Amino acid sequence: MSKLHIGKSALLFLLLWLRGPVIVILSTLSVISFITLVGLPIAIHFTSVSRSISSLIYPMFLLFIVSFGSFLLIFCYETLIRFLR
Repeated sequence: MSKLHIGKSALLFLLLWLRGPVIVILSTLSVISFITLVGLPIAIHFTSVSRSISSLIYPMFLLFIVSFGSFLLIFCYETLIRFLR
């Protein structure tokens, strides 16, 4: 076995070992961000807090980036594991 093959096997083993916790953390982050992304405007609409739509654009954009980014990281993680096998 060459050093490259041993390194590839070690990386695959590490990725498979961390697969469960990484998927759980990223999935939880994605779900929480999506729920907040949907629920924040609804909550503000039904309360008496007067905040304009323009003040919500930045937080909503960040929540979208976090939610979509978490989903994308899960997809890339699974693709990397498939590639190394």
